Amino acid sequence: MPYIVARALYNKGVILVGIFVFVPALLCVPLYDMSDAIRQQSNQIEISRTAMLGDQIPADVTIVGEPVFWFALHSTRNYIGWTGISYYARVHDLPLKDTLQALNPHTVICWQGYVERCAAVTDTGLFAPATEFVVGEDRYWIFRTL
Repeated sequence: MPYIVARALYNKGVILVGIFVFVPALLCVPLYDMSDAIRQQSNQIEISRTAMLGDQIPADVTIVGEPVFWFALHSTRNYIGWTGISYYARVHDLPLKDTLQALNPHTVICWQGYVERCAAVTDTGLFAPATEFVVGEDRYWIFRTL
């Protein structure tokens, strides 16, 4: 194999074809994807929708929530994703209620599609009844401390 590569690089025609055909072909797809994403503005729309929740949550508090809210809320708050909650509970061998008591979040955000997770948060008794928050077509429960 190294012999074939060395032999191909020795030939100027192969080098020219590589530079003017293969390299642009490799770059074309990522550049098209990037320009399409910029045109659709899907990230900006998603961030602007999730940023509306930021006005309802005070700064300098701890939040447990879904990853979609991280970008909009993490800069002025201590944001812990559900993956972090799972790791903390597993490392310290704690149930959800004890994990939430240890981390003392002000707000918990739960996607309604995770029925068991949302029910477990409700069953802890640590939070007021949930309010609904809609982001696009997704619905989330917002739990606040009592």
